[in-house]
Amino acid sequence: MIYKTKRDKTISFSYLFIFSIFIGTTIPLFIYEEMTIFVLIYTAFVLVITLLLAWNILDIKYEFLSECLLVKGGFFRSKIYYSEITKISTTTNPWYGYRIMGASKGIEIFYNSALMGSVKISPKEEEHFVEELKKRTNLP
Repeated sequence: MIYKTKRDKTISFSYLFIFSIFIGTTIPLFIYEEMTIFVLIYTAFVLVITLLLAWNILDIKYEFLSECLLVKGGFFRSKIYYSEITKISTTTNPWYGYRIMGASKGIEIFYNSALMGSVKISPKEEEHFVEELKKRTNLP
């Protein structure tokens, strides 16, 4: 069972602003008549960083597997074993902590092996997602 992330206008605008800054920093470099090696390397670097950020933001999925929940966001992957989940709560703070979400409101999953104690996610069908997660974890 795969769930896509919920998208927020505020978060999407923030990411669009960051992308425009990255791309905007390369435009003045093309005004010069000579294409120096610095311009080429810098442009390639900015392009790679922008593509990696876009991949992390646009490719967010949450997948229920037989033994764990797989949270994917670009090249970030987290396997959360159902037996390690200790608590599920709602969250309204998308800016701090380990998060793979595209909205300002979502759920926070606390589990034992988490590096920062929890992961914040924002599935589209949040109520259905939480019900399914509670079934698999035996949480109240």
